[in-house]
Amino acid sequence: MKRRMTVKRIFSIFALALALAVAQGERAWGAGSVLCGANDKGLGYVEIICSATGDAATGSFPAVSLAGIWPDNRLNNGGFYIYQMETAPGSPAPTNGYGVTLTDAYGYDYLGGQGANQSATAATLLKGINAFADSAPTLAITGNSVAAAVVNIKMVLVR
Repeated sequence: MKRRMTVKRIFSIFALALALAVAQGERAWGAGSVLCGANDKGLGYVEIICSATGDAATGSFPAVSLAGIWPDNRLNNGGFYIYQMETAPGSPAPTNGYGVTLTDAYGYDYLGGQGANQSATAATLLKGINAFADSAPTLAITGNSVAAAVVNIKMVLVR
């Protein structure tokens, strides 16, 4: 008895192939991810919180523009000072000595190099940054080789 390829059978094969591709997820296309959100505390005080997960194969993190959540894009009334930033390794921990930069369109690092050599085991508070940013910077995490490593970042902005 010959089996015919019906539309239902073709759809089932396609759905199975798609499910397998999605299940492979980051192993197939793993670029890592950085998710950020802003919390306006009022009186010119804003927190930006990011959670980053490295690539499942290489550990690399994508650089992300904070344009969608940067306060000036919503308030349109001047810039903010980047007052401080806290980095905290998650699980799995990133490579010891990984780096964090927060750069403008011209490559200027608002952190002034303070984001270099971050600890893989302890949170680090970068104080005294006081860099004025009148446009959304790009966040980059570099120097990691641990697959799917997690880094959490909290920035405090003041007017």
